[in-house]
Amino acid sequence: MKSEAITIKYDYITNVIYSDVFVDLHFEEGHSQRQGNINCFRGLWDTGANITGISSRVIQALNPQPFGATHIKGTNGDRDETTYLISLGLAPYDTTLIIPAIEVSHCDFGGRADVLIGTDVIFLGDMAITNRKNQTWFTFRAPSLQRFDFKTVKIREDAGCTCGSGRKYKNCCK
Repeated sequence: MKSEAITIKYDYITNVIYSDVFVDLHFEEGHSQRQGNINCFRGLWDTGANITGISSRVIQALNPQPFGATHIKGTNGDRDETTYLISLGLAPYDTTLIIPAIEVSHCDFGGRADVLIGTDVIFLGDMAITNRKNQTWFTFRAPSLQRFDFKTVKIREDAGCTCGSGRKYKNCCK
């Protein structure tokens, strides 16, 4: 399977990653039910969410048939929610990064976004976020192609601590 990727650049440091997402009724791979009607919504990437969620606004736009139910434990307590089977396209617009069938739950999360992209999507590939020179870069590709490995710098125990305390590493942050 060919890997596809998206990259989003912010001209500032951010602690919240948003992207456009395309949501459609579930379709078999290669056979879209879309009839010139692209449903674009704001997506929020959330590594703390186990299942991708869609808002009432998405449900009203698509009118999907209920698929099942799931139990959600969240910041607003525990609850049972209806699930739907949808197709999810990750933007920007020229991407072909499409998940043709994913079970999602109903989830309203304060109007910040209409799609909560959870680890069920994130674990399909590789994700990286970098902050450098007052910019945040977010990139995601699926399927995974390789492991990321940021090597740990080996610090001598008698060296000065990297936290800047002036103490030796072995007596400070070890």
